[in-house]
Amino acid sequence: MIDVVVIGAGPYGLSAASHLRSAGIDTRVIGDPMGLWRNHMPNGMLLRSAPRASSIADPARRRTLARWAGEHGVTIPAVIPLATFLRYASWFQEHEVPEIDRRRVGAVRVGAGGFEIELDDGERLHARRVVVAAGPAQFARRPPQFAGLDPGRVVHSTEMHDLGGFSGRRLLVVGAGQSALETAVLLNEAGATVEIVAREPAINWLPGDENDGHAAGDGAGVAARLRRGIQPPPTGVGGRASGWLAAAPDIIHRSPAVLGRVVRARCMRPAGSDWIRPRLAGVEVTLGRAVSGTTAMADGVRVELDDGLVREVDTIVLGTGYAVDVRRYSFISAELLAALRLRGGAPVLERGLESSVPSLHFLGAPAALSFGPLLNFVVGTWFAGPTLVDHVLGRRSRANFGIPPE
Repeated sequence: MIDVVVIGAGPYGLSAASHLRSAGIDTRVIGDPMGLWRNHMPNGMLLRSAPRASSIADPARRRTLARWAGEHGVTIPAVIPLATFLRYASWFQEHEVPEIDRRRVGAVRVGAGGFEIELDDGERLHARRVVVAAGPAQFARRPPQFAGLDPGRVVHSTEMHDLGGFSGRRLLVVGAGQSALETAVLLNEAGATVEIVAREPAINWLPGDENDGHAAGDGAGVAARLRRGIQPPPTGVGGRASGWLAAAPDIIHRSPAVLGRVVRARCMRPAGSDWIRPRLAGVEVTLGRAVSGTTAMADGVRVELDDGLVREVDTIVLGTGYAVDVRRYSFISAELLAALRLRGGAPVLERGLESSVPSLHFLGAPAALSFGPLLNFVVGTWFAGPTLVDHVLGRRSRANFGIPPE
C-alpha cells in the first residue's frame, strides 16, 4: 500500500511529489514528465509568466528558476522561451523527483483501504490517497459550430506543436487570448497566411489591461486612485486588487462564491502579452465577429461569420482555451465520478484541495473553481504543495499564499 499516488508529472505533479517526499510520505508519481509542455505547446512559444512567477515550488526553495540559471550560466530574459523553461523543469525533476513511473493510468477505482490504480500494462497499485495533477490537455474547448468538421480541418491550439508543415497554407485562428494570438504569430512566421477572428471588440493587452482600471485616467474615481498606490502582486496573475486576492487562494476558498467569480473574471479574461503586438504585423485581425457556421469543402473549410461574410481556408485553429470537466479524464471510474461533487464539470474542493471523495485531491486547473485563478498557473504550485502536505499530515491549516520567493 503506497501512501500517495500522484497522477501527472507536470509542474503541479512534480511540486506535489517534492513536498510530499520531503515530509517523509511514501509517494509514487505516474506520468510523462512535462508531457503537456513538451508535446502540446508550439515550438517557439514564449511563456506568459515573468521569471519570478515561473519557478516550480519545492519545500526548501532551492530549485528555483534563478538557482538553475545561476548554476548553469544561463541568462534568463524577461520573456522566457519554452525550451529554456523545459530545461529548468528537467533539472527540477532530476533533483526532486528522479523516479517517475512513465506508464499510463488506465483506471482509478475505490479499493480496500483507499484506491486501486490500474496501469496500461495491467499492473494494479494500491494507495491510501490519490492526487490528480494530470493537466488540462483533455479539457480543450471545442465550440459546437466546429464539431462536424474532419479533425484534419479543425485543430485545437494544444495540437499545434510542430508548425513547420503549415507553410503556404491558409489558416483561420479563432480567439483573442494568449494561445490564439501567439499561435497566429508563430504560424505567420512559419510562412502561413493567417487571420484571427474573435468575438471580443478589442484585444486586451497585458499588463496594462489587467490593472483593474487603475490606468483609466484621473476621472476614474476614488477607488481607482487608491489602487494606483497598491503594488502589483509578484505572481503576475491579475491586477493591483484582483491579483493580491488571487495570491491568497485560502481567502477565496473561505469567502462567498461571488468573490471567486469576480476575481476569476478579472484575472482570466482573454488577453495577450504586450510583446506579441509588434509580431502581429502580417496577420489580419477581425474583431467583434463570431463564427456562425462551417462547411467542409473538398480542399478546405468554408467559414461563415455572423455578419454574413465568408472565408475559405485550409485549416481552422481553435485558440479557445480550456473548459475544465474532470469527467473527461478517462481514468476516473464511474463509481468515483458518481461520488464527486461537481460544479460545471469542476470538482468542488475542501481544505487540502480534497474532493468530496475522501483522500482524492485535484491540483492545477481543476482546483481553480474552489481556490481561484492562481491554480491555472505554475506560480500556483507555491500554494498547492504546502497546502496538500499540511492536510496529509493532519497539521493545523496555515495561511498559505501563492507568493514565490525572491
